[in-house]
Amino acid sequence: MNQNRKRIYRTCCCLTAVLMLSFTGEAGAATQQSQPDSPASVQQNALSGRNSKGDYTGGPQDAKEVKAFLDAFFAQDAVKGKAGNAAVSVVQGSKVLLSKNYGISAPALKPEEAGMKDTFRIGSVSKVFTAAAIMQLVDQGKLSLQDNIEKYLDGYKVTNPFDTPVTIENLLTHTTGFEVREPSDASYLTNPSQQPVSLKESIFDVFPPVIRKPGTAYMYDNFASRLQGYIVQQVSGEPFGSYMQKHLFGPLGMNSSSFGMTKDLTRRLVPSYDESGSPIPVYGFSPSEWP
Repeated sequence: MNQNRKRIYRTCCCLTAVLMLSFTGEAGAATQQSQPDSPASVQQNALSGRNSKGDYTGGPQDAKEVKAFLDAFFAQDAVKGKAGNAAVSVVQGSKVLLSKNYGISAPALKPEEAGMKDTFRIGSVSKVFTAAAIMQLVDQGKLSLQDNIEKYLDGYKVTNPFDTPVTIENLLTHTTGFEVREPSDASYLTNPSQQPVSLKESIFDVFPPVIRKPGTAYMYDNFASRLQGYIVQQVSGEPFGSYMQKHLFGPLGMNSSSFGMTKDLTRRLVPSYDESGSPIPVYGFSPSEWP
């Protein structure tokens, strides 16, 4: 079962990469097809990021140009053939230039029923917010980037044959030296009656040994992000999910973001499909709030 999940995950990652490369190619081709003086020059200027005189301006400069670019791009048959839908937000500084859906999120929906209320599983983008919580606590002087992580592990001693400890900074920079420890099948809950384990249990049940000297090698580290969440919980005295809502999502006005599968967000979740086009049942995580 775990191999199937990994295979689906790898397939999704590969398809995403292919789509992005394909989209880039389509956009690049679109910028080369019409001449500056052709009837399509207005649309072409938006696509290529040039002003009406044909001068390069570094990309669209305002909401109107962004919309023209994206509308023209997603209207292409070649693009629509590669992806049935997309949700796009473009931000410049502190201003949202455009936030728009293209296509529909589920075949059962009518186009007029599709809106901007959909929610998505954002995966590892969530690591950015977990790291931001760590940096808040650093800024408040409640922990240091150079702290040995054992300071926050309730007496647990990390298996580390080196004379260099794993630090908070190592967790943030994927340089812990930990052996790879990925979540097991038990971390995915497909049955609503299943009870998730606590964040603490999920950490100490699979705590990996250090096999490379900390700080000497980079390796993308999912466990390190989960451990960051546990340390946020330890230092703040608040459950991880509650801390994130109170100190990040709430102040930022991110009312549709959460580390937990609330009923409202789950109801609005964009459905996922396997290779055959069949819906994948909604699943949760164990622990229920997964950093």
